[in-house]
Amino acid sequence: MINKYDKLIPDNRYEQYVREEFKKLKTTKYGFNIKIVDGENNSTLWMELTPQKAELILKILKERQKEKK
Repeated sequence: MINKYDKLIPDNRYEQYVREEFKKLKTTKYGFNIKIVDGENNSTLWMELTPQKAELILKILKERQKEKK
């Protein structure tokens, strides 16, 4: 989730952080899974992380961000 403080940190720092986190993971035939948790500890079920799901997640995040305005 992007908040007002995110604008204070350059994008390349976030990219570096995410890349470093991915280095901790092993590539297996099972791929990657993701669980999304909000600030109130509500969460989704585990789901496979694919490029298509990543695009859908971005779409939903952008829609929610517009709703907040």
